[in-house]
Amino acid sequence: MSGAGQTLIANGGTLNVSGPVSLGRLITNQSGGTLNLTGTGQINTTAAITVLDNQAGALVNIQNDNGFTGDGGANEAITNAGTFRKSAGTGTSTVSLIDLNNTGGALDIQSGQLTLSGAFNHTGTSSVTAGTVNAAGGGSSSGSLALSSGVLLNLTGGTDTLATGSSITGAGTYQVNGGTLTIGTVATDTASVTGRLDVVAGTLSGPGT
Repeated sequence: MSGAGQTLIANGGTLNVSGPVSLGRLITNQSGGTLNLTGTGQINTTAAITVLDNQAGALVNIQNDNGFTGDGGANEAITNAGTFRKSAGTGTSTVSLIDLNNTGGALDIQSGQLTLSGAFNHTGTSSVTAGTVNAAGGGSSSGSLALSSGVLLNLTGGTDTLATGSSITGAGTYQVNGGTLTIGTVATDTASVTGRLDVVAGTLSGPGT
């Protein structure tokens, strides 16, 4: 799928990806739409653009241990305001060399794990409702991120920055495990972590700490 146009998944529509595909243009998954990865389904992106816009009320459902992989150049991006789910496959699905911008959306990892090698940025009112997410590429937060009970958000690499006024809430665990968590950019900056914060390895730093 290439070219300057875009593919729309409309309300009630479903796009099933059952084998590897090459994607060089935008897919817009509108409210009520569903994008499924099944079988050997894998999306390989080939252009430095936003390749997937998963809008509020839309669903991306990974039903295997595959995911999304960039082409190794400038990172592509996925924008998620809906639900990004892994519902099958006991291994690890990856979003590799692609930034995941969670703009008020939910990550719902019901089976296996999700690993993000690009930046994981969250704004607005975002959440992780189930499972384990390994964030290896750093990122930033300027909103709130709710972690449900049993959730592990594992910062394994890169630098993650909590901007002033941002918050991590809920009964899940926010864990620094090889990466760097930076609080703020100046001494007057503050961020709130009301759930569990574990520093297993890596660094907790920043003028707001």
